[in-house]
Amino acid sequence: MSRNTKDNILYNALELFNTRGESEVTLRDIASACEMSLGNLAYHYKNKSYIISALFRNMLEERKQILRKVKELPRFQTLNDQLEPLIDLNYKYRFFYLDSTNIERNHPTIGRLQGRYAKFLINYVHSAMEYTVATENMKPEKIKGHYIKVAEICWTLFNFSIERTRILEESNHVNAKELRLMLWNVIYPLLTEKGFKTLRKVLVQDLESL
Repeated sequence: MSRNTKDNILYNALELFNTRGESEVTLRDIASACEMSLGNLAYHYKNKSYIISALFRNMLEERKQILRKVKELPRFQTLNDQLEPLIDLNYKYRFFYLDSTNIERNHPTIGRLQGRYAKFLINYVHSAMEYTVATENMKPEKIKGHYIKVAEICWTLFNFSIERTRILEESNHVNAKELRLMLWNVIYPLLTEKGFKTLRKVLVQDLESL
């Protein structure tokens, strides 16, 4: 299916941002990749911030669709199943994670949106943990505020997984199974016996394949 002009601009901009880095790509580069004049490009997106904002909104919408099932009932199996498409989504829009400092500095509005969305995701993980406590799969927190900090740790591992892989393994491709196990390892000590047995059943294929 052919893309319309705006979608074509976003497609080529995303490819350039991912391969060269946001700060190294100009509007002229994007126009050239789209085989269109700079004036025509500016008619649709007058500067780079508008393009990055549009890509960010697309990423949020795609993530919303992935998370919809988890919101219905945050079971271990559902949460684990959704991690892989979320990891794939991070890779699709990886420049947001690899260039986060530059984006925040050069495009402060987008930086603020990233900050608000980070808080949303942390609270989302925390809500899933509270549900798990209510179903007696996780122990009640012994120190008030402990689980929101655990949620922040999970977000940090997930959000910076591409950067971690780039530095430690010299690759941008995150091993989804490895990351899933890293995240669950943060949760393991907090589970009840019931929760531990349930999670072991969910992770049995991952554990056998590593």
